[in-house]
Amino acid sequence: MGKNTNLQAEIKKEIIVTLTRKVSDNTFDVLFNTPARDGVFDSGGADGTAGTKTLHDGLRTSKNQNFGYRLHLELGNDALGSGKKEVMTIRNCCITAHTKTLDANNAQEETIEFYSYVQPIISTGSTAARALTGADEI
Repeated sequence: MGKNTNLQAEIKKEIIVTLTRKVSDNTFDVLFNTPARDGVFDSGGADGTAGTKTLHDGLRTSKNQNFGYRLHLELGNDALGSGKKEVMTIRNCCITAHTKTLDANNAQEETIEFYSYVQPIISTGSTAARALTGADEI
Protein backbone atom coordinates (compact mmCIF):
# COMPACT_ATOMS: atom_id res chain seq x y z
CA MET A 1 0.00 0.00 0.00
CA GLY A 2 1.24 3.40 -0.93
CA LYS A 3 4.35 2.11 -2.69
CA ASN A 4 5.44 4.07 -5.78
CA THR A 5 5.93 2.09 -8.97
CA ASN A 6 7.64 3.07 -12.19
CA LEU A 7 5.52 3.43 -15.29
CA GLN A 8 6.60 0.74 -17.76
CA ALA A 9 4.05 1.54 -20.49
CA GLU A 10 5.11 3.08 -23.78
CA ILE A 11 3.31 6.39 -24.26
CA LYS A 12 4.54 7.54 -27.69
CA LYS A 13 7.32 6.52 -30.02
CA GLU A 14 9.90 9.24 -30.44
CA ILE A 15 12.00 9.48 -33.59
CA ILE A 16 15.27 11.39 -33.41
CA VAL A 17 17.41 12.30 -36.43
CA THR A 18 20.90 13.67 -35.83
CA LEU A 19 22.79 15.47 -38.60
CA THR A 20 26.50 16.25 -38.29
CA ARG A 21 28.54 18.34 -40.72
CA LYS A 22 31.63 20.50 -40.91
CA VAL A 23 30.89 24.14 -40.18
CA SER A 24 30.59 26.07 -43.43
CA ASP A 25 28.04 28.75 -42.51
CA ASN A 26 25.68 29.71 -39.67
CA THR A 27 22.56 27.90 -40.95
CA PHE A 28 22.24 25.54 -37.96
CA ASP A 29 22.85 28.45 -35.54
CA VAL A 30 20.07 30.48 -37.13
CA LEU A 31 17.64 27.55 -37.11
CA PHE A 32 18.27 26.76 -33.45
CA ASN A 33 18.51 30.28 -31.99
CA THR A 34 15.43 31.79 -33.64
CA PRO A 35 11.73 30.88 -33.67
CA ALA A 36 12.56 28.62 -36.64
CA ARG A 37 13.30 25.89 -34.08
CA ASP A 38 9.72 24.61 -34.40
CA GLY A 39 9.58 24.78 -38.19
CA VAL A 40 6.88 26.21 -40.40
CA PHE A 41 3.20 26.47 -39.42
CA ASP A 42 0.52 26.18 -42.11
CA SER A 43 -2.89 27.48 -41.05
CA GLY A 44 -4.59 25.47 -43.80
CA GLY A 45 -6.79 22.55 -42.86
CA ALA A 46 -6.03 18.85 -43.23
CA ASP A 47 -8.53 18.80 -46.08
CA GLY A 48 -6.07 20.79 -48.22
CA THR A 49 -7.66 24.22 -47.88
CA ALA A 50 -5.18 27.01 -48.45
CA GLY A 51 -3.71 28.84 -45.50
CA THR A 52 -0.88 31.17 -44.59
CA LYS A 53 2.58 29.83 -43.80
CA THR A 54 4.63 31.38 -41.01
CA LEU A 55 7.36 30.31 -38.60
CA HIS A 56 5.89 28.20 -35.80
CA ASP A 57 6.86 29.78 -32.48
CA GLY A 58 5.72 26.89 -30.28
CA LEU A 59 3.17 29.09 -28.49
CA ARG A 60 0.11 27.79 -30.35
CA THR A 61 -1.90 24.82 -29.17
CA SER A 62 -0.28 21.41 -29.51
CA LYS A 63 -3.31 20.20 -31.46
CA ASN A 64 -1.93 21.89 -34.57
CA GLN A 65 -1.01 19.24 -37.11
CA ASN A 66 0.52 21.33 -39.91
CA PHE A 67 3.81 22.46 -38.38
CA GLY A 68 7.46 21.52 -38.19
CA TYR A 69 10.04 20.30 -40.64
CA ARG A 70 9.66 17.38 -43.01
CA LEU A 71 12.87 15.38 -43.40
CA HIS A 72 13.30 13.11 -46.43
CA LEU A 73 15.99 10.45 -45.98
CA GLU A 74 17.03 8.67 -49.18
CA LEU A 75 17.93 5.13 -48.13
CA GLY A 76 19.51 3.82 -51.32
CA ASN A 77 19.73 4.06 -55.06
CA ASP A 78 18.22 0.64 -55.76
CA ALA A 79 17.13 -0.50 -52.30
CA LEU A 80 13.98 -2.19 -53.60
CA GLY A 81 15.56 -3.83 -56.64
CA SER A 82 13.26 -2.01 -59.04
CA GLY A 83 15.40 0.99 -59.91
CA LYS A 84 13.40 3.21 -57.54
CA LYS A 85 14.83 4.99 -54.54
CA GLU A 86 13.39 4.25 -51.13
CA VAL A 87 12.64 7.43 -49.18
CA MET A 88 11.78 7.66 -45.47
CA THR A 89 9.83 10.82 -44.67
CA ILE A 90 9.76 12.00 -41.07
CA ARG A 91 7.00 14.56 -40.58
CA ASN A 92 6.37 17.30 -38.01
CA CYS A 93 9.98 17.50 -36.83
CA CYS A 94 11.20 20.15 -34.41
CA ILE A 95 14.78 20.97 -33.43
CA THR A 96 15.73 19.84 -29.96
CA ALA A 97 19.52 20.37 -29.77
CA HIS A 98 22.44 22.02 -31.53
CA THR A 99 26.12 21.65 -30.64
CA LYS A 100 29.49 22.72 -32.05
CA THR A 101 32.77 20.95 -31.42
CA LEU A 102 36.37 22.10 -31.81
CA ASP A 103 39.26 19.69 -32.34
CA ALA A 104 42.93 20.26 -31.69
CA ASN A 105 43.57 20.69 -35.42
CA ASN A 106 40.89 23.42 -35.69
CA ALA A 107 38.37 21.22 -37.48
CA GLN A 108 34.93 22.44 -36.49
CA GLU A 109 31.85 20.25 -36.63
CA GLU A 110 28.27 20.97 -35.67
CA THR A 111 25.37 18.69 -34.90
CA ILE A 112 21.65 19.35 -34.98
CA GLU A 113 18.91 17.04 -33.65
CA PHE A 114 15.35 16.82 -34.93
CA TYR A 115 12.59 14.95 -33.08
CA SER A 116 9.12 13.83 -34.06
CA TYR A 117 6.31 11.75 -32.58
CA VAL A 118 4.57 11.07 -35.91
CA GLN A 119 4.94 7.69 -37.63
CA PRO A 120 7.34 8.00 -40.60
CA ILE A 121 6.26 7.23 -44.17
CA ILE A 122 8.38 4.96 -46.36
CA SER A 123 7.78 5.51 -50.07
CA THR A 124 9.43 5.05 -53.45
CA GLY A 125 9.11 8.48 -54.93
CA SER A 126 9.35 12.18 -54.37
CA THR A 127 5.61 12.95 -54.39
CA ALA A 128 4.15 10.22 -52.17
CA ALA A 129 4.89 11.98 -48.86
CA ARG A 130 3.69 15.49 -49.70
CA ALA A 131 0.22 15.13 -48.18
CA LEU A 132 -0.49 17.01 -44.95
CA THR A 133 -0.33 15.11 -41.69
CA GLY A 134 -3.80 13.87 -40.80
CA ALA A 135 -5.47 14.56 -37.46
CA ASP A 136 -5.60 10.81 -36.75
CA GLU A 137 -1.81 10.54 -37.14
CA ILE A 138 -0.89 12.98 -34.38
